[in-house]
Order: sequence, then C-alpha cells, then structure tokens
Amino acid sequence: MKHTKEHSFFKLTLADVTVGCSFEFPETHRYFGDYVSGPFPGEGLSLSPEDRAAWEKNIASMDAYNEYSAFTLPVSAELMKYGRCVMHAAAFRFRGRAYLIAAPSGVGKSTQVRTLSELYPGEFSVISGDRPVLEATEDEIVVHPSPWNGKEGWRGADKAPLAAIILLKRGETNTVRELSVRNAAARVFASIFQSAETEESIRRTAAFAELLLKRAPVWEFENGGVPDSSRLLYEVVLKEAKQDGV
Repeated sequence: MKHTKEHSFFKLTLADVTVGCSFEFPETHRYFGDYVSGPFPGEGLSLSPEDRAAWEKNIASMDAYNEYSAFTLPVSAELMKYGRCVMHAAAFRFRGRAYLIAAPSGVGKSTQVRTLSELYPGEFSVISGDRPVLEATEDEIVVHPSPWNGKEGWRGADKAPLAAIILLKRGETNTVRELSVRNAAARVFASIFQSAETEESIRRTAAFAELLLKRAPVWEFENGGVPDSSRLLYEVVLKEAKQDGV
C-alpha cells in the first residue's frame, strides 16, 4: 500500500520482536495498548491491497478497529522471519503450560475457556483470548500474549511452553481424540494468520505449521455442549499434565 503523510507510524513489540507499523487511521494504534510505542521515523508494515481486499470482502469495511484486527496478517507474516507467528486460537495456561483451542470464529473457543474457569477456579488463566503469538525456540514452542484478545478482552497470564493444540468443532457428542499429522496438518495451517501478498509468506506458514505438528500433539475436540464437554477437556489436559510430570 502506498504510504501518505496522513499515515501514523509506530513501533509494535510482540514476543521480544519490534516491527514498524504504518496505520492508515489515526486511532488504530490505541487498540494496541502498551504493545505500541513511538512514533518512529520510516514507513514500516501496512496492509497490502490484497489483504485489505480480502478482509473487506469476508469480514467488514475498513476502519480503525478493523485495521487493528486485520493487522494480524502483515504482522504474522513479518514475525515468521523471526521464528514467530500469530495464531487464531484461545490460549490458556494450566500447570505452567499453554494449550491452544483453535477453531473458526463462533464455534465456542471462548465458551470453553469461560466454562473451564468457572468449573475449576484458580486452575486456568488466559494468555490470549483470540490471537496469541507463538515463538519457535530451539526445543519448544512458547505461547505469548498479544494485543488481539477477542471481544472479551481476555489476557493476563504470562507466556508458557506449548503442551497441545486442541482443534474444536461442534458435534452431537463430547469426544477427544489425538489426530495424526496427516489429519491435523491442513487445519493447523489454516489457523495461522498469513498474508496473501506473497508466495514466500505461504511457504513460511507451511514451515511453521510443520514445526508445530512436530513439537506438540493435536487433539480433535468434538463439543456436544457445556459443561459436560468442558469437564471432559479438563480430564484430558489433567491426564496429559500428570503423564508429563507437571
């Protein structure tokens, strides 16, 4: 996107990486809270015409709030250069480790997190309600909070190493099963925010998805309705934690 004098320029710091951002709307930076600082000299990231067109076609016309939300696309693409990305998932912390509940909007990620917190007070805390930042270190994936926390605005827990990815779907029964890499790959790939601007961005997304599949188990969680589904999920994460000695 061509930059103009009307654009505002800020530094955005996520998972210890700072990138420059160029916002079309003067109010956009306020949605990022304490993750932004500046202004800074230079242009920085902005929404590409392809990303903006896709957002406006599928979600909403552009304004300050939607620019803030859509900025996950160029930011995630840029963070992948540094071994990080933004994932569409609710991230919660349990016994010092992070779990991701990934699903399209409206499937029930927030309902699961809320119900777990109500049923088991004090045992769960939210890292990010909607789009955590994932960091690939030498031997693990670390889940970080982010400025994108869904309509509930849930955040607060510290970063934590990833224990598992939970792919949520609606169903008639409450069941959890571990998926093979082959059956999980496409859905994990689709959960990572990626820019449509370049082939390189798509390739980096695929590489990060492959790394996630190597580092953490992926469970398919069929949700037949809370609170029973949340009780089942608690039993699964508790068993997994005990098996790993935490």
